[in-house]
Amino acid sequence: MSIDDATVAWLLDTVPAYWNLIHYRGAVIGSTLILLTSRVLMQRFLCAELTEAELWAALRQTPIRSADCGSLAGAALWAPHRWRGLALASLQASLDHFLAHDPPRPDLYCWGYSEDGRRFLPALRRGLATRGGVLRERQSAAATG
Repeated sequence: MSIDDATVAWLLDTVPAYWNLIHYRGAVIGSTLILLTSRVLMQRFLCAELTEAELWAALRQTPIRSADCGSLAGAALWAPHRWRGLALASLQASLDHFLAHDPPRPDLYCWGYSEDGRRFLPALRRGLATRGGVLRERQSAAATG
């Protein structure tokens, strides 16, 4: 999905603590994003009743500022900086905020549709499990939007 100026403004207004830019030597080299959502919406997404674009549209129609779960909506890092723990550290900062302000045992939903994404998920799953959380994954391999 493309991110336009209106989406950036919405993210900054709705979930600023959950959208982290990753910097290296003064340059942005990646970002991570967790969207606050509901189990109802995420179950529909996991079952492929909603596309990614439809999920985003539903979240924008009814912004959620406190949630019973979150959706790992993005973890992107410039290739030379991958596999150094930077994305995981960025998500950890978001999870710390989520755990301090929302449910004590959150569910986090994800969709590892790329090879790099699927390789990243075990570390995220272990980190979330140590805090009492659960990572639920959409199984379809093809991107939708």
